[in-house]
Amino acid sequence: MYVLPNSGILIGLFVRRTKIWIFTAINPKIMTSPDSGPACKPGGHGTPRVRVGAGARTLARMDIRPRSPQDMDACVAALAQVQAADRYPVDWPDDPARWLTPNGLVLAWVAVEGGSVLGHVALTGGMEVTRLFVSPAARGRGLAARLLDTVRAAADGPLKLEVSSEGQAAIVFYERSGWRRVASSRATWRNAAGEPALLHHYVSPPAGQSLTPPFGRPPTP
Repeated sequence: MYVLPNSGILIGLFVRRTKIWIFTAINPKIMTSPDSGPACKPGGHGTPRVRVGAGARTLARMDIRPRSPQDMDACVAALAQVQAADRYPVDWPDDPARWLTPNGLVLAWVAVEGGSVLGHVALTGGMEVTRLFVSPAARGRGLAARLLDTVRAAADGPLKLEVSSEGQAAIVFYERSGWRRVASSRATWRNAAGEPALLHHYVSPPAGQSLTPPFGRPPTP
């Protein structure tokens, strides 16, 4: 029998014929918490019963809020992850902070968790949703829909957006969510193939309709 110093853990070795058993036990006089008494108590078969919540890590809370100047570095870092994964934007801008602040910007929002920016969306004075992205690590959680719902809640009327024909996952997401394609046009910038990008123009669904599709997890634009 051996007691680990200052740990309250007893280690024993029991030999019977050709079989060897190693067991552990907890000394409740040693394993105590200064604010709540014993943190572990001996249970059946030498297994400790752990106090609920002891040592548990609290998950960070996701917060969607207006973007502040202090968020810009984190926004640029998240955009770099998206560009590396999806080539959005197709070409990395010379001034990414300026790119995230388009002409006519009314307001931008960020999704923050644990001090990291996981998503971003902006609204211009023309009621156009733009600069929407979700970092690769945060996808599959419905974050794009939550960001769009946030914009719609702040807007006075219907919204519009445009998406490149190369963004098939985004197109599926918007159309499943009730966005309606109203036109298509060629952009002044070039897509990954080096051609003028084909843009599809959408208008938002009626007020009060959630952007979360009624089935499955939405692809994240």
